[in-house]
Amino acid sequence: MENSGNKDKIKCRMKEIVALSNIKEEIVAEDLKKRKMYNIVLPTCAIFILGGCILTNNYKSSIVKKAENNEMIEYSQNNNMVQKENINISQVLTNIDDEKVFYEKTKTSEELSFEYEPTIENLYKNADIVVIGTYNSDEKMYKDGTNIYTKTKFDVSKIIKNTTKFDVSKEVVFDRQGGVLTLDEYLKNNMAIKKGEFKDIKEEDRKDYYIIQEYGPENILDFTKEKDNLNKYIIFLNYIEEEDKLMLNSTYYGIREIKENKVYDYDISGFTQIENKDIYQAIN
Repeated sequence: MENSGNKDKIKCRMKEIVALSNIKEEIVAEDLKKRKMYNIVLPTCAIFILGGCILTNNYKSSIVKKAENNEMIEYSQNNNMVQKENINISQVLTNIDDEKVFYEKTKTSEELSFEYEPTIENLYKNADIVVIGTYNSDEKMYKDGTNIYTKTKFDVSKIIKNTTKFDVSKEVVFDRQGGVLTLDEYLKNNMAIKKGEFKDIKEEDRKDYYIIQEYGPENILDFTKEKDNLNKYIIFLNYIEEEDKLMLNSTYYGIREIKENKVYDYDISGFTQIENKDIYQAIN
């Protein structure tokens, strides 16, 4: 009897050991399963999170770029051009579709009639101010009848002649023919425009179109600070008393680039020797 009872106890004990062993195996297996899940899920989550961050950053970047582009387009299309600098003919030609750009010749460029031949000698003799300087900025553009004008500032390095009240020792501001305006600004209150001209373009769309009048042959005087701030120019100006302003003498002939003691000649599209002694000495 006693042996039988001991055998039963041993059997029960063995069952307990087996049960405990099974439980341990299940715990270990569950732990391994969880670890595998972590090893799979965590990297996957990390990839999704990283991808989400990249997409978010790219999206934000695209929004910023889109906003910048929209701002540039909005500025290009809606600026009425009677504001301070920073837009020129070359920018419009680069950023605006050709069908939205119109060229208008100035009356002077069509007639090209002057009181005297615009030689360096005649320009010097008939100008109220003659200076040498470098381009600074275009301050504004405006219309007068069918002509567009640009108010331009130059930094002055040397005064050759000045018979006016203006102090041009450091800088000079003058008006010159040529420039660019949006079509709506060009037509606004402009009695010089032929009736019915541009009638095919809706009024609300005219802010997206441009009128260009070039600065001389091949738009050679369409300045930008990055390109032209080191180039030297000789400038011949006249004082317009009734308007109290300075203007170029003989349109674009009144401003000429100087290079290696030579001056630009529009008639030959090249540089020629300077014969005027006052100008030659000033340059040298």
